[in-house]
Amino acid sequence: MSLFKTLQNSPATISIFHNKKLPASGTLYRILEKADNKLNASTQQFQVDLMTDKMPTFDQFQFLVNSCTADEQGRSVLLDAYPFMSEKKSSKDRSKVTVQPPVGVQGTNWKTFTEGEYAIVHDAFEHLLAESKSDNPDHDPSEVFRAPLVVDWDQCLVAGDVTSLEHLLAKYQGSK
Repeated sequence: MSLFKTLQNSPATISIFHNKKLPASGTLYRILEKADNKLNASTQQFQVDLMTDKMPTFDQFQFLVNSCTADEQGRSVLLDAYPFMSEKKSSKDRSKVTVQPPVGVQGTNWKTFTEGEYAIVHDAFEHLLAESKSDNPDHDPSEVFRAPLVVDWDQCLVAGDVTSLEHLLAKYQGSK
């Protein structure tokens, strides 16, 4: 059997960047587990990659920005997962907050960070994560990266809530 044929028959990978302290993250993980058990009962369509208390690597982030932002849902999910990518401005009366497009956005082209810039962001997340385990953390790691983020690497789809996860899983439900 050729390498191509072997790869062609390999299951898709769906990663969930998970924070077990967050109810929304727990909900998505349970839905994904249930789908894994139900949809993979007879044939292995996908495998779940659980990434607890982690954020995407630089290469994964580049893939997400370049491949998963073609529609409004993908852009919205990524903006929710990476709160530092949007600039919030308050009105004078502080009653409204306007979210500006991410830095460098022109149409659907998003600014990507250099590997060094992303390393700083990643290190900050790791530091805040370690600090969050203390009694009095100064900051929340979700200021840098906010779980849950579900990524279907093969379909180039992302999910951050139940509706978007159901959309992501629809392909596998139809191919049973």
